[in-house]
Amino acid sequence: MTCVSVIVNTYNGSNTVEETLNSITSQTFTDIEIIIWDDCSTDNTKDVISRIEDDRITLYQSDTNIGLGASRKAALRKAKGDWVAYLDQDDLWAPTHLEKIINKSKLGEYSFIYARTLRFYDSGDYIEYDHRHEYEPLPEGDIFLELFKNSCFIAIGSAVFKRKELLAIDDVPEQISACPDYYFYLRLAHNQQVGAVQEVGCYYRMFDGNMTMRWGVVMQTEILWLLDQWQRFIPPKLLNKRRKVHQSFKAYCLWRQDKKYKDALFTLLKNGSIFYFVSRPFVQYFRKLKRMVKLPWWRRDRNINVKLMKTKVSAYSFSHTIDTISDMVEKQQGGYVSCANAFGLTMAYEEKDYRDILNEANIVTTDGMPIVWTLRAMGVECERAHNDDLVLDCCERFDNWTQVLVGGREGQPEEVAEELRKRYPGIKILDCFPTPERPVSAEYTNQIIERINQLKPDVVWVALGTPAQDVWMSAVNGRISAPMVACGSLFDLLSGRTKPCPEWMKKSGLQWLYRLSLEPRRLFKRYAYYNSKYVLVAFLEIIKSRIKQKGIKFVE
Repeated sequence: MTCVSVIVNTYNGSNTVEETLNSITSQTFTDIEIIIWDDCSTDNTKDVISRIEDDRITLYQSDTNIGLGASRKAALRKAKGDWVAYLDQDDLWAPTHLEKIINKSKLGEYSFIYARTLRFYDSGDYIEYDHRHEYEPLPEGDIFLELFKNSCFIAIGSAVFKRKELLAIDDVPEQISACPDYYFYLRLAHNQQVGAVQEVGCYYRMFDGNMTMRWGVVMQTEILWLLDQWQRFIPPKLLNKRRKVHQSFKAYCLWRQDKKYKDALFTLLKNGSIFYFVSRPFVQYFRKLKRMVKLPWWRRDRNINVKLMKTKVSAYSFSHTIDTISDMVEKQQGGYVSCANAFGLTMAYEEKDYRDILNEANIVTTDGMPIVWTLRAMGVECERAHNDDLVLDCCERFDNWTQVLVGGREGQPEEVAEELRKRYPGIKILDCFPTPERPVSAEYTNQIIERINQLKPDVVWVALGTPAQDVWMSAVNGRISAPMVACGSLFDLLSGRTKPCPEWMKKSGLQWLYRLSLEPRRLFKRYAYYNSKYVLVAFLEIIKSRIKQKGIKFVE
């Protein structure tokens, strides 16, 4: 059985259908059949299609023009694949679109999976199809109410559906002619899971003849009908808000596109919102301004090592950081994981020896929110990977790892070990080595190394504080096979010497302020100088990066 049935509905599409089909036939995932349903075209669409030599293509022609919704249903009856994808005659796919969708399908049970979509223009400009999620990940899982809160934010060309789920849906109601895709999404998202591929998979062509531009009033009328059909599943407050929004947008379309000013005014005053109607031009202008100063999600690099203030920083997601540490543990080739916060990066910026130590690390985590904010402003997407959280997450997920603790005052690592055993029963901590004297003497370091080599642990947690822990790990790197992970403040936290920072302060980048309130004498000079300098240097780096920023090419 063919894995994916690709359906292309076309009507007088001779100008664009060849490019569309080429984007399908060049997919890196090749287990597909291509069903073309021509809805009684009057141009030379058939001749254009016949020029493409690919055994996977089958052309069906309708005797009469039956419309988009009925055409899609008719083509679906011809499909044989486990999955079904629709691509309109003027839209395009990225080469790896289907491959990424199918890979995603292996991670869960989804009724359909969709990808990020870009609108593209003859001018060469690219803008996010879904402006509501332009700067954030696409929603997935239970997205039923999200489809009402943000209307139809999924492009039909980006979605791949389970064929059995589509076949279980009754014929598209006669009230739906302009937005059958929205009807499908709501039916398939209700009480089912939906997957999302965050990378760009589909390109939606924009020109004056687009259905969205021509059928604005019809589409808003149909959406209002769908709201009525699903009203018992929608919270009343949300339902009322969405009705006003779509009535207002209907009035906007009547005014701007159809030039029916009296009808627009009547619809607006009776059922819509004057504020929403008046605000539309200003909202669109604001979006244009925002795109000038903020990079959208699709243009940001991810899970890469970058240079920030001359120092390597691993701009990873939290999960990717965990996976990388896990790979280091599996390989048992040594190495170490350092952390990057405003204090450490500024120190490395000033001191080459310390900078060299961080640059030699396998991972330099985004330990502080100021680092995350800076990288995002430079067009690099990442998450905060606080080393304390990394260690605790590893202890929870990998209770089979054997561990050694290095750092802290006399008796402190033993207290930490006991606390970890309480939190994660079954955890295997082989030994503890306090380091009350800094720097750690060469003689004591040799003793620690000898004992670690005897025990052969999977991982070593090192809590000597910045920069001492990085200096120590760099010095012993290559002499033990277990990877080392810096976790400077974790021992104080688990032994009760310090209190955990409130989560809201962590997310707001105010953990430094919390720590300052606990230890003002020790930390005031450090934060006053190093944090202030970090703000200045980081700001200059952001400006440089934005000046050098280049546009993304069309193909991946």
